[in-house]
Amino acid sequence: MSQLVNKLIVSNYPHIKNMSSQLNKARPDEVVFYNLVDNKIFLERLKQSKSSLVFVNRDIECSDSRVKVLTKENYIELLHQSLDHFYPLDSNKKFIAVTGTNGKTSTVHLLSQIIQQQQKNVLSIGTLGCNVNGKVVRDDGLTTPGVCELRRVLFECKDDYDYVVMETSSHALEQDRMHGLQFAVAGWTNLTQDHLDYHKTMQAYFESKLKIVNLLDAGAKLIVANKDLFDQIKKHSSAVDFITDNFQNEIPIELRSPFMRLNLALAVSMAKAIGINKIEYSTLTAPPGRFQTIEHQGKVAIVDYAHTPDALENACAGVHAAYAKAQLIVVFGCGGDRDRGKRPLMAKAVEANADVVIVTSDNPRSEDPEQIINDIIAGFTINNYITEVDRRSAIAKALATVQPGDVVLVAGKGHESYQEINGIRHPFDDFSIIKEIWN
Repeated sequence: MSQLVNKLIVSNYPHIKNMSSQLNKARPDEVVFYNLVDNKIFLERLKQSKSSLVFVNRDIECSDSRVKVLTKENYIELLHQSLDHFYPLDSNKKFIAVTGTNGKTSTVHLLSQIIQQQQKNVLSIGTLGCNVNGKVVRDDGLTTPGVCELRRVLFECKDDYDYVVMETSSHALEQDRMHGLQFAVAGWTNLTQDHLDYHKTMQAYFESKLKIVNLLDAGAKLIVANKDLFDQIKKHSSAVDFITDNFQNEIPIELRSPFMRLNLALAVSMAKAIGINKIEYSTLTAPPGRFQTIEHQGKVAIVDYAHTPDALENACAGVHAAYAKAQLIVVFGCGGDRDRGKRPLMAKAVEANADVVIVTSDNPRSEDPEQIINDIIAGFTINNYITEVDRRSAIAKALATVQPGDVVLVAGKGHESYQEINGIRHPFDDFSIIKEIWN
C-alpha cells in the first residue's frame, strides 16, 4: 500500500472499500475523486452524495468537511495509487481498445463474438454497457465508464473473462480514464465531425484520439479502417497498420452494407493481430440498433444509431446497397446540449441520399426541440423535408407514407430505450414503436 493512500484514506476512513467518479451516486463506503470543472454543479451534487470523503483537484469555497482539496499533481498521484490499491489489474488478462467517431460499438460487438468462438470469455465495454459474453453486468450510460467505475468492473469481473474489448472515446482518452491499461491491439474506425462542443476543433479531437498509441503494449499495433486517417496517423506513429479485407462474402446480410463491412474488416484484422485466424462468419451478428431491420407487408423499416453526418450518410448508403431500387424515407433529429455545428451538416448528409426526410426530435435534453430542428433545416438546399417535433408522430408519418418495396430509416437513437427531455428519461424505443404501429 502506498504511503499516500494509507495516510489520506485507509488510516482515517477504514470503512471505505471502493472508489467512485459519480459524486451524486456515491455510497458511504466509496471515496469520490471529482474532477472539478463547474463549482455550482459540484455543490449541487455534493448535497445528494452519501460519500464520507471527496477529493477535488483544485481549490473551492466549501464548508463541507468531507471535501479535501489537493493540488492537481497530488490529486492525480493519489487517484492512480488508489486505483492500484482498491482495484489491482490482473496481468494475465488481455485488453483491446476500439476508438473512432462511428462504428466503435459494432466493431467491439463483432470482435467479442470472434473471440468467444475461440472458447474464451469476453468482457465488452461500451455504449451497450458492460457485458460478459453478452450478459449485462453494469451500465453507466457512458461509452467509456469513468476511471473509477472502469477499474472497478475490471476488478470485480476478473474471474469471468479472459479478454476485455472496449470502446474508447475521445473524452476518455483526453481524461486518462484508461490509466494502467496496456492494449494488445487497438483499432480506429474513422474520424468525422462530432463532440466539437468539448474538443472545439477537429485537430484537438484527432490529438485526443491519438493518445491511444501511448497505451499499446510493446510491439502492439493500432489498426486503422480509413486510408486517409491511416496516412495522417502514420506521420505521428510507426505502430500503425491498415485493415485487411480478405474475408469471404458469405457473411450475414446485416453485415453486408459498406460501413458494416468496414467494421467487420477492422474486427477481423484486430483478431488476426492477436493470433486468431479461424473465424466462423455465418454466426456473427450486428449489435442492437445497428441497421436493425423489420419488414411488414413488403415494406422495410431500419433502425440505426447513426447520429453524425458521416454515420447518417453511411447508413443511407447501406440502405441503397441492400435495397437498390427502394425509395428511401429518413427520420432523424439531433441531440440537445451537444455539438450544434453538426446539425446543418446532418441535413446536407441526408438530403442527397433520401427521397423524403422527416426532421424530428432526438434527445433534446435541456434545449428547445424546435430550435434544434431549426438549426438542422438551415443545412437543407432542396425542399425534400418536413418537420415533426414529436418523434413518435414522425415515425408514424413515415410508416404511413412508405410503399411496398421501399424503406424507412429511423436514425439517431438505435438501441436507446428512452428519450431525454428536460432531465427526465421517458420510455422510448424506436424499434418497439415501429413494431407497435405496424402490428
